[in-house]
Amino acid sequence: MNNPTLQARPAAVVSLSRCFAAFGIMVALGVAHAVAATAKIAVMAPLSGSQIAIGTDVQQGAELALTQRQADFAKLGIDLQLTTLDDGGEAVRGVDQMAVALKDPAVLGLVGPVNSGVTLKVAESVSATPLAIISPTSVTDELTQQGWNYFSRIIAPNSAQANVAAQYIASSLHVGRVYIVSDNQTFGNGLAKQLQANLEVRKVTVVGFNGVAAATDPAALKFTLAQIVAAKPDLVFYAGTHEDGAALLRSIRAAGLKMLFMGGQSLDTPAFIRLAQDDAGGVMYVSGYGPVASFSNRFRFVEQFQAAYKHPPQIRSVFAYDAMNVMLDAVQNTFRANGGRLPTRAELIPAVRKVNLTAFRAVTGPISLSANGERLSTPMFVIGLDSKTLLQNVLYVSRYHSPR
Repeated sequence: MNNPTLQARPAAVVSLSRCFAAFGIMVALGVAHAVAATAKIAVMAPLSGSQIAIGTDVQQGAELALTQRQADFAKLGIDLQLTTLDDGGEAVRGVDQMAVALKDPAVLGLVGPVNSGVTLKVAESVSATPLAIISPTSVTDELTQQGWNYFSRIIAPNSAQANVAAQYIASSLHVGRVYIVSDNQTFGNGLAKQLQANLEVRKVTVVGFNGVAAATDPAALKFTLAQIVAAKPDLVFYAGTHEDGAALLRSIRAAGLKMLFMGGQSLDTPAFIRLAQDDAGGVMYVSGYGPVASFSNRFRFVEQFQAAYKHPPQIRSVFAYDAMNVMLDAVQNTFRANGGRLPTRAELIPAVRKVNLTAFRAVTGPISLSANGERLSTPMFVIGLDSKTLLQNVLYVSRYHSPR
């Protein structure tokens, strides 16, 4: 039966009471605007396939940074959300994922991709309708040589790795003969060619140069191994993915070869050790990452990451965390400059390169970007894996300074 008291209540009173109730909720929540504007930042990483461990590291680091700042953005009236894109480590898939994401006007920027080859194709694919892209991990020099005002990164380029590796090989290891192997991918080929040029300047002989996807091409691996045996190098340098690097290393050691083994920063992951097992002992690699423990500002981040994901962070999580914070600072700075309006994609692009994260706020040290999107200063490491414990030992530290 209907309640006559409610039926007799004037519509104006009901409307007014609802307004007061809504106002009360807004005040309680501390929300500045009645209707939140939605801002989405995408993160792209290989969340399936053979590189899922690395992709998960990047996704979790970016996610942690975004979730930590959602409350602050909500106070501005912004509903901050993460859009996750899985490229599977494949450029074509990454391009497809990006095309779908761009159909959502709330997607303002992208953290990632992880692999240089994927990043190159994804960045090319958005050139007609660009959005701000900042990669925590992609190192091929080509990426900042395209004249793209929308691409930036916070990791040192391949050329920095090649220079540090050559310097360490020549001056610290005093090696005279080096055999270089690439995985024939964008990152690997770039690092291998630049290393060869750097070694030649330092009068170190490159006795062989070959490309092989060691984990998936047994015939090519057998041929490469035969070439290494014939060349008798003091050191084999590998440029490419950690899974191909592990396959090559295990084949070399199974053949009874004892020469030194060194690689690029793709080997800087626990996944390489899991694949190479005991053969990883004594391996060296040059890296723009470095151990998490090498960063003095890590403690609070490590604690927060452990609480969120129930395991300690790997180094790519740290760089992804910092990259996301650069992107979010750009959104926040532009929002305020616009008088409380979210930036368009076009407005966000120049804002990213104006961000200056201090050493207090960025885990990996202060972050500011050059006119072409390079990080102005970042540490470089040569790391060795202990022959017994397989733990990381920092063998050499230098610093890369990008031209402004």
